[in-house]
Parts: sequence; structure tokens; C-alpha cells
Amino acid sequence: MSIENDYRILEDYVLPPRAPLQTDQYYKYVKPTLEELDAKLEYDMDEEDFAWLELMNEQRTKSGLSFVSYDTFEALMDRFEKECFFHCMSKNFKPLPPELEHQADCAICLDGSSNEENAILFCDMCSLSVHQRCYGVVRVPDEIWLCKRCLHSPAAAANCCLCPCKSGALKRALDGRWAHVTCTFWIPEVSFGDETTREPIMGIELVSSARWKLVCYICSQKNKGACLQCQYSNCNVAYHATCAQLVG
Repeated sequence: MSIENDYRILEDYVLPPRAPLQTDQYYKYVKPTLEELDAKLEYDMDEEDFAWLELMNEQRTKSGLSFVSYDTFEALMDRFEKECFFHCMSKNFKPLPPELEHQADCAICLDGSSNEENAILFCDMCSLSVHQRCYGVVRVPDEIWLCKRCLHSPAAAANCCLCPCKSGALKRALDGRWAHVTCTFWIPEVSFGDETTREPIMGIELVSSARWKLVCYICSQKNKGACLQCQYSNCNVAYHATCAQLVG
């Protein structure tokens, strides 16, 4: 069945007048002020943020603290990132030179090889180098990337509570303390809330009191974190996870 179009020709139709072209003076870019840029909320939560905030709100509820909404979290993270950036700029921070980017090993597994699916990332503030999977980075940002210590505590000191080592890849625990990803791997009582994102670190309060009292065979320090102990029979050698990693 064919359908014929029903139309008619308007002999007296007049085209509407063409709108006049606008001159360049109508197209003017107004650069936002520093106050406007500072007030603009640019942080967007991802899956890692949602998972972490859910765990945090559970802990806050148990402690009788108020619930942190998504909007509040995004506003806080936006402020943290901007303050960190301003802090870097005020210290005349210079990022890691490009020629050195391929000469660093992962601070967690000590391997320098990488590929597109598991790249080595460099913190744009402290130059920490870590594999994407080792550190639990689900999404690599297009521009600046900061490790968790530089993101959350750029000015204040953040040291591992499980060992005396001052450097390395740190993640935050639910109670606010910091710990190395390496230490978390090796201390039996400690674990990650999410194995993919490697955070938050959980179970520090479960570490046996005996571990805190052991003397590290390598650094000879006592009461400076929790030590592992050799499981070989008749061997009482104790050591921090990072100390053992440093000496191989």
C-alpha cells in the first residue's frame, strides 16, 4: 500500500529576513576571578569514594557521630585538593623530571616493570612511585595525581604506625592512623577494607601486644611498630616488614 504525500505549493511565500551577523564584540570571554574558581565545586565521587564513605559512616554511626552526606564529602575533598595544590605552589614545588619517570621502582613490590593495565604512577607532590594495582588506584586521573598522604595530609607529618620507616606508600586506617601498604600485607591481624582499592586499613587494634614489644633484628628498635617473627623452629628473629624489604 503506497501513501502519497499531501502538499501544496505556496506561490506567495516570502522567506523570513536573515538575522544580521554579530560582530566580534559580542563574543567576549570573561575570565573567572580567583574567588569564583575557588568557590566552584569540581570534585566528583567515584566508586572508591562511595565504598570508603559507606564504611566510614558505619563507624561514625557506631561512635554516635553524624552521617556524612555525599555533598559534604565532595565539598571537603574539593577543598582538600585545592589546599594541597596551593600548598605545593607556595613551596615552589617542581614535579619529577620526565627523564626520571621510567627509572623508579614501585615502592610496594619493588618492581620497575609496568604496562598499560598496570602503570607506575608518580605522586606529583612527593614523587612516590607505585604500581596502579599495588596501591589500589581504580581510575588514573588525566592530570595531577597525588598519593593518599599528600592528598589528605600535605603539611602535617604522616608516619606508619606499624614500623619506623619514614618513607613509602601509605594508606589511612579507619581510626585516622597511617600504615604502609607493605606492612598491611604482612602483619597477619591487619587487612584492607577493600582489596581492590587497598583501603581503608583495618584491624590495627587487633595486633597482638607481643608484636609491639619485639625488637627488630635489622633496625634494633623496640616499641616502634609491630614486628613479624620468623616461624622457623628455634628461631626468634623479629623484624619490621619494611626493614626486611629494604635489606632484601
